[in-house]
Parts: sequence; C-alpha cells; structure tokens
Amino acid sequence: MNRIKLLYLTLAAGLLPLTQACITDDGNYVYQDADTVLPIEISGLSSDTTIVKGHVLRLTPVVENIDDPELYTYEWSIIETQGLGYSPVRRTIATTPNLEWESNVEPGSYRLNFKVINAQRDLYRRYEISLSVVGSPISTGFYILEDNGTDTELDYIAEDGTLYEDALGERIPGRAVTIEYQARRYYHNIQNEDGTVQQLINQSALFVLTDSEIYTFNAKDLSLFKTFEDQFYSNTQCDPQDIMVSSSDTYLLNAGKIHAIYGMSSNIGKFSAAASGFYSLYPAIIPFGFYNKLLFDREARTFHTYSAGNAAMGTVEGIEINGTPFATSDMEYDLVNVGVNQMYGYSGQSYLLMKHITDGSHILILVPAIDASFSSVRSVNSDSKLIQASILAPSFNSEFLFFNDGNQVYSYYNSETTENRERVLLTYPEGEEVAVIRHLYDGNKYDHLVVITNKNGRWKFYLYKLKGQLTPELESTTPEVTYEGEGNARYLMYRNN
Repeated sequence: MNRIKLLYLTLAAGLLPLTQACITDDGNYVYQDADTVLPIEISGLSSDTTIVKGHVLRLTPVVENIDDPELYTYEWSIIETQGLGYSPVRRTIATTPNLEWESNVEPGSYRLNFKVINAQRDLYRRYEISLSVVGSPISTGFYILEDNGTDTELDYIAEDGTLYEDALGERIPGRAVTIEYQARRYYHNIQNEDGTVQQLINQSALFVLTDSEIYTFNAKDLSLFKTFEDQFYSNTQCDPQDIMVSSSDTYLLNAGKIHAIYGMSSNIGKFSAAASGFYSLYPAIIPFGFYNKLLFDREARTFHTYSAGNAAMGTVEGIEINGTPFATSDMEYDLVNVGVNQMYGYSGQSYLLMKHITDGSHILILVPAIDASFSSVRSVNSDSKLIQASILAPSFNSEFLFFNDGNQVYSYYNSETTENRERVLLTYPEGEEVAVIRHLYDGNKYDHLVVITNKNGRWKFYLYKLKGQLTPELESTTPEVTYEGEGNARYLMYRNN
C-alpha cells in the first residue's frame, strides 16, 4: 500500500491574516483539504524495496498536477529506522526527480523519502518507502537470468520469498543464455600489485553466459573472478552456448566445441582446449552416466561422449531399445530440440527430439542421467504441437514432460499409445509468452512446476504444486506464489545448497 504524507511547515502568505484571526477566536478554525492546498500526486513507486550494498537504486516516480514546474524542487533522503544508541541522521542523496543512487550505507533498515517541494509556498508532498540495504543476498533459491535485448542481469528469489532484482549490480553485454553454479573446488589466481600471485582454492562459483560473454563470479559475494578473455588457456572464438557442472568438473560448449575444467587436476579455473577433431556440436550438454556427457555432432549426425580430462570425444556404443540395436552414428535423424532436467549429483533425465532427414517424421528419446543408455525411443504424431515447441521440460523422474505453445503450457505423456498424449495444462493472458518451464523436484521440499512468462519487457514467475511424482496433473491451476520483474526471462536455475 502506498504511504503518502502531506506536511505543512507553514501556511501560504495569503492565508496568514486568516490564521492570525483564528488564534484570537477561540474554537473557530477554518481547515482546508490537503489536496486543495497542494493537489500534487505521486505514483509509480512501491511502499518498500530491497537493495544490495554497493548496487545502484534507480527509481522513477510519476508526479502529476504540477501547475508550474519552475516553482518546484525535488529531494531524496534516507534516515535509519533505528539509531542503535545514537540519533539517526537524515542524509540527502539526490535533488532530481528520478533517483540513481549507489547504496553506500551499511546494511540495515532505512526510510527513503521523496519530496516534491513548492519553495515559494513552503509546502511539500512526501512519499515514504521502507528501504532495506543488505549484504550479498545470494544463496539458495531461484535464479532468473533475464535481459533487455542487449544486456543481461540476474534476478534472485531467496528462500524466504524476498525478490532481489539486478542482484549482480551490473549488466553483462549480450542476450542471456544460461547460468550454472559450482558449489566447491573452483580455483582462481589473483595477480597482486607487487607481481606475486595469490591462489584462491576451493571456491564456489557462479557462471553467467550470454551470447557474447562468459562471466564467472564468486558465488559468496558476487565479486568478479573472470570475463571471457580470462576463461581459456588459449584464444578462442566467443560464442557461449551451454555450461554444466558435474561434481568438480565443469563443461562448456562454445562455438560448437566442447571444453572442460578437470577438477581432479591442478588448475586455475581455466577451460582446456577444445576436444580434438572436426565437428560442430548441437548447443546442449546432456548428462550420460556417472562420468560422461552426451553430445551430438550436427555435421556427421553422430552422438559422442566426453569426459573432462580427455583430449578427444568418444563414441556411443551398445545402445539397444527393447533388445534391438539402435544406431547412434551417421544417423538418418537430426537433433532438433533438447530438454534437460538435472539437479545436483547424477539424477534426473533428458528428452531428445529428432527429425528424420528425408520423411520429416519425429522421434523422442528418453535419456536417464545416471544410465549411459537410451531408455526409450518413441515416435511422435505428425500433428503434435510438441514438434513446434521451443521448450522441452522433462519430468525429473517420470515419463512425461511439459512444452510450450505461445501463451500455453502442455503436458505430454511419453507412452506407447498415440492417443491423448498431450493436453493443455495452463493458459495465460494474451501476450504473455511462455519463456521458461521447469519441473522442480527436491526430495520432500519441492514437487512443483515453475512457469515464467514474458510480456512487454517484464517477466512473471508462477509456482504450482503437482499432484504426485507420476503425473503432470496440478493440484490447482492457481499458483501458490507469483513474482514479477523487469526484463525478458531466458533461464531459471534452482540452487539448493
């Protein structure tokens, strides 16, 4: 709720005779409505906000009913809510209509005030905001990677439900691609002014990929470890496509090539040279057993395996479906879409949608993360909306998935039957395009569906409870919680440790 207070420091000069008369006329007072004396309205601001210390707070209020702009000035100020044994001090932080202020105060609770002042009449209209300044908030919770079309930022929803927009405090060049978290065993060298080198060991890291940059942050305080130019031992083309952390190893797809940081060897957090060979990989890393990752070479239409520490990719052999060998090299299919659902460790699963190169038919392959195998290969109806979907969102542990079609979310049963496989699960208002779908499973804490939509440069987050692990049915189409923020959401990561 907006909290607007109108304070009168003195009365206008034209009212002074009346005021003096009222002083000697006991009991007779003439009051004027506040909106009549100063009819200014302030809107476009929330009643409370949170910002990380050192980040920039930008606010743009809407001020209406100003008769003569030259008569008015503006003031933004903050004052501590509690002085902890001393008198709180009010600080003016801006004298402009819009606020752009770097939060250089200590973490705590403050009152942020915006005043529109008529100096000639010695009156002002005030809007008060409860301001919380915090240290780095990043920990467990939801990470939403979003962009404005040209630059990328990170929004974060903490476990207590607090939304922190622009958590990085800076925008990264490029359109958002993906984000990944490494809990431990990240190494980084710091060059000191005296020329010596300090090595940071066993760090936690946050990787943020855009279509033109790779940033690696310290996951504890969001200080910057590396940008793209520092990520490799040798120069390479900048075209980030996918990243995945598996135990202490980190895999990166860049410009159609696979790179890795082998966590069991001495390293300084830089990626190896690309695996040798002539190939161009589909831009998705797929979990494939305890040590390997599954990759698809689009040129040779061939699946490969790769494990950190190896110089070259391996071949996929011994794949059988119901006892029948399944060819994984020189295939008659192209890989056209991939959905991966993996939490930490080696659980979860992936779906691979492939299209026949001559007759245009489609198959759907289920790949459990823990097994170096294809669990099932099933045909997809030619009229299925799944074929045109941009998002495949696998169930974490059952044979169904979710996909998008404009402003709708569909469920899809991966079964032998060709009837009633898919149906509309959720429909959003016109113009809300589904951008992210994720089945979130985390033991007893989460068995939920997360959907994020984009509309007019803003995202909306919806969280729904599933009826059980074996069904895509929702307990209710009314979300348990919703959030919204600025930017176009591209990727969601849930961190639970």
